[in-house]
Formats: sequence, C-alpha cells, structure tokens
Amino acid sequence: MLLLHLTGSICISLLPGFTSAVKGPGTVHGFVGRSLPVMCHYDKSYQTYYKYWCKGYDWLSCTVVVKTRGLEAEVKAGRTSVKDNHTCSCFTVTLEDLREEDAGVYWCGIETSGSDPNTQVTIVPESSSDLTDPKAVEATVGSSVSVECSYDQRYQQNIKYWCRRISERNCPPGISTTGSERPVIKNGVSIQDNHSLNHFTVTMDDLTTSHSGMYSCAVSQPGGLDLMTPVNVTVLVTDVPDSRDRGGFFQNYQIYVTFLVLICMKMPIFLTMVLAITWMHRRNRQHSDEVTTPETQS
Repeated sequence: MLLLHLTGSICISLLPGFTSAVKGPGTVHGFVGRSLPVMCHYDKSYQTYYKYWCKGYDWLSCTVVVKTRGLEAEVKAGRTSVKDNHTCSCFTVTLEDLREEDAGVYWCGIETSGSDPNTQVTIVPESSSDLTDPKAVEATVGSSVSVECSYDQRYQQNIKYWCRRISERNCPPGISTTGSERPVIKNGVSIQDNHSLNHFTVTMDDLTTSHSGMYSCAVSQPGGLDLMTPVNVTVLVTDVPDSRDRGGFFQNYQIYVTFLVLICMKMPIFLTMVLAITWMHRRNRQHSDEVTTPETQS
C-alpha cells in the first residue's frame, strides 16, 4: 500500500506543469507587433539554477528557446530574452514584436539534475483593433490639437489615459479619465470620454515645438495588459508669431488705433482753427487795404 502511494506521488509529480516550485500566469494575451513580458516565480532554493523558456505542447519534447546561466544577466535569442531576478525569485521572458505565429504553449522551467520543475504558459496574440486613433496629427505653434481615440464598447467603463511614450511599453499616464464622461483638465491638456460614441478625446492647448513626439491613446485593463496605440504629434513652426509676440503686436496695434482716433477727433478743431486764422488774416489785409486807399488819393 505504501509502495502504491509512493509510486502514485512520483507519477503525479512528473506530470507536465504539476509543480509548486515554479508558478506562471497560465494564459497571457498580447498585441501583435508589441512586446509581451511573461513573469514566472520560483522557490528561492532555485535562485542559482538555470531557468529556461521552452516552446511546445508537450513539456517532455518542447524546444528550449532561451536559457539563463544562473546569473541575473539578461540572455537574448532572436526576438526572445530572459532575465533572472534573485531578489524577487522570479524570471521574466520577453517576446519582442509579437506575431500570430507565436501563439501556442510554452513552459517556464528550471534545469536540475532530476525532473525539471516547470509550469505551462499559453500565449494568445491579439489584434489591437479594439483601440484605434488617427496615428498622426499636425498643428502649429500656439494652436490646439485634438485627438479622438475610438474603443470597443466593452471598454466603456474602463479608465482611459493619454501618455507620452518613453519606449514601446513605457508610457506613464499624463492625464486620465475617472471612468465617467466628466472632462479632466491638467497642465493645458484635457481628456473626455464619450460612452455613447465609444471614443475619448484628448486636447492639447497652446502648443510649442516641445510638444512634438510620440504619444499613446490607452485603455487601462486591471490585471492585464493595457490597450495602447501610438499617435505621432508634430508641431509646426510658421511665420505667425507665437502667443507672446502676438500679445506685443496687438498691444502696439491698439496704441496705433488709439492715436488715429485721437487725430480724427482733433482734426475738426484743428481745421476750424486754421480756417479762423485764415479768415482773420484775410480780414486784416482787407482792412489795411481800405485804410491805405484814402491816404493815397489825398
């Protein structure tokens, strides 16, 4: 009876994925064309062991894609990399430029002298058509630009945000909605969701050339990978003065107009004075002529 129990325990422990020494996410969804990180945790007693990423439906015959060397240094093989972290007792596998053909069953494993601890991970590539945007927008210095991002209706209650991309997956939120349709304004940028039309609008005001760059429309997915789609914003410099120059221009223009108004208001008075002086001068001449004529005759 004891022999039967031991035999059963050994057989069960050899089943693919049956191990508590390694734990993975189970199923991971990623977007085609982007990076997909997969984190697997292990018992701390395996910190210095080699960790590997294996592809194939059957663990016993899967093909090792990439493997660590017992250190924390990142190891790359094509589009796939693996990096161990002894502090958190975990290793992360990253698939770059995810493709449809990357779909399938993989394994996080630890190389040992006996039966390798392992856990199964299923990769599911998805199209990012759930979130669309204009891809590129242009505006001039001092103006505003609006970007409309459309999403699938099942994301109506999710938080939407706008971020400036540092890298493909590093895009810290700059401004975000609250899950409602109430507009949010922050540092010259506003965002407003519209559940009826299934889109949210981001507006950037008073643009400068420093606003040019790559941004992303994003939908937050708690516990999953956020939906993101890139937007290239280009701010063009034109001959039109910027807001500060325009302020000086309008101020000078206002002074000029005021000057003209004053001249126009004073002009009738000035003309009246000229006419009066001219009339008095002509009258004095006539009077002088009248006085001179009798003297000449006598």
